[in-house]
Parts: sequence; C-alpha cells; structure tokens
Amino acid sequence: MNDEELWKKRFAAMQAVRIGGFLIALVGLLVARGGVITEDSWPVLGAFLIVMGLGDFILSPKILKRIFDQQDGKR
Repeated sequence: MNDEELWKKRFAAMQAVRIGGFLIALVGLLVARGGVITEDSWPVLGAFLIVMGLGDFILSPKILKRIFDQQDGKR
C-alpha cells in the first residue's frame, strides 16, 4: 500500500468517526425534544446522547491521529 492510499483510508476513517459523532448528537437532540422518535421526551437520555456525540465528534479524531502517528513511528 502506498502513502496516498494509506492517507485516503485514514482520512475516510476520521470523517466516518466525525459523522458518527454528529449523528449521535443529532439523535440526542431529537430524543430530548420528544415527539419525533418517541411520543414522550426524555431530556436526560437526550442530553447524555448529545454529550457523547459531541465528545466523539471532538475527541475521536485526536485519538485516531495519535494512533496513526504511533503506527508511523513518530513517537
């Protein structure tokens, strides 16, 4: 595998993680609002999903970068 293919796969992995975090936060907003997914609103569960989704959106790319650097031997 050459460098370009490797970096394309890494970029795709980072973007997939970010999109996943965004979608989790979006589901949290819908759950907290209520009426869309369920008839009742569950604000505590919604807030939990929002926090987890935003944490995933913000922190996971940094963790992936650290893993990629270790794989490249840049420690």
